[in-house]
Amino acid sequence: MTPPSIPPGGPRSQRPPPVHNAASFCALGSESAALEASVRDVHKSVPAPSGAIVFASGPAAEMAEKTLLTLRSELGDIPMVLGSSPGVLTERAEQEGVSAVSGLVWSGGTVTTMFVPPKTDTDQIGSRLSKQISTALGDASGTVVLLAQPQGFSPRTLDELGRFSAHATVLGGGTLPGGAWAATPDRKPAEGEVVGLILRGVARPAMRTSPACRLLAPFRPIQEARGAMVFRIGDEPALQVLSSSTRELSGRPLVLAVIAPPETAGPRAGILVRGIRGIDPSRKSVVVTDEAVPGMLMSFAICDASAARADLTGSMRELARDMAGAAPQFGLLMTCAGRGMGLYGERDVDTRIVRERFPNVPFAGMFSTFEIGPLGQRPAMHLYTSVVAMFGAPS
Repeated sequence: MTPPSIPPGGPRSQRPPPVHNAASFCALGSESAALEASVRDVHKSVPAPSGAIVFASGPAAEMAEKTLLTLRSELGDIPMVLGSSPGVLTERAEQEGVSAVSGLVWSGGTVTTMFVPPKTDTDQIGSRLSKQISTALGDASGTVVLLAQPQGFSPRTLDELGRFSAHATVLGGGTLPGGAWAATPDRKPAEGEVVGLILRGVARPAMRTSPACRLLAPFRPIQEARGAMVFRIGDEPALQVLSSSTRELSGRPLVLAVIAPPETAGPRAGILVRGIRGIDPSRKSVVVTDEAVPGMLMSFAICDASAARADLTGSMRELARDMAGAAPQFGLLMTCAGRGMGLYGERDVDTRIVRERFPNVPFAGMFSTFEIGPLGQRPAMHLYTSVVAMFGAPS
């Protein structure tokens, strides 16, 4: 299947109308009637929708084509994407481990569908996405929302999209295998390796990333690394740093590596959480990721519910401060599948934190296999993280 046709970009001075209204929806179960009723109510709030982002979990996730066709019958032939996941959410509640469909519908701006065919080579995905973004936006400002299957997507996929950072915001999340779907006005729903929407004429969102981890030691610079293997952190062998950082831990918590650019001043300035893939006792090294290069900062961490709550609360406070003078209109929340009940032991923690800071603002999202959000000014793949994007308009 070839990518859907994409209109050419134009100069930044050509601005389509701003967002007029937006609404979220959530339907529980796998019956079409429940979804039809939920979407019908949304259509009353958004009578002339421009696009829709949809999330599905449980048995509903296995009916992506049917779900998109149901939405098309209610909303009309608009650009839509769907991501399947272990759980879905809106500003009202999180739904984990059940059959559910949630989503966000808005009117205003121009929306273009992105599509990368299944089984595209990993090293070609970034260039295909880059070409579609360039064609759709030209030099205009815009926002790119990506939903990607996990098996073909890597941190390096986003490297080519960094060149758009001056005028395009990139965000999104990883779906379950086989779980990235798109529908365009001129094509029936189809599964893609990566799908997405390009929003133009809508103000770019304010964003924050918030990791669910507690650092076990201060950041120190990576002094020696080759490939994914880190040999020295600060003045010590990397394996010795790992051992000393975890010596006081009780039980067997999952220990993670955390890396950050050298200019990072604190956790919310931008960090990347990565799994530890192995150790080499003979060389006293730790295998992490080829993103860990000399000059980067590195430490170790564990997932921690209290730290996750505190960091997301602080991040939302900062996000609201960033939006001072703008009226929030709608949002997206991509939160790691390792958060939710598995981390907190209770439901709705992340959504409640966002809702308390942004009351009466519709948002939707999913429990993702990975998250796409900013690291400084460039898009990056995140793990064990919540990515929050709030779209607003000057008040």
